[in-house]
Amino acid sequence: MQSYLEHRETLGTILLDMEMPGLGGTATHRELQRLGSSLPVLFMSGYSKDQSLKNVSQSTSIDFLQKPFSVDTLIESLQKLGS
Repeated sequence: MQSYLEHRETLGTILLDMEMPGLGGTATHRELQRLGSSLPVLFMSGYSKDQSLKNVSQSTSIDFLQKPFSVDTLIESLQKLGS
């Protein structure tokens, strides 16, 4: 969260893995929303989209990538979120 607070003015998109040490992707997303973030969020997981995003608020622009994915797919998702 500290990195977000320090760099939020220069960020364009937030990438979150659903399984992270400490706060997982869902909890991190909730905390970002609590802090007022309206940045697009790209979630990543080895689990399915429905399973991964079932507890995620859809109040911000969100996309999801199923692992494994290619660099091209990552770039396409980031471009889609940025438009």
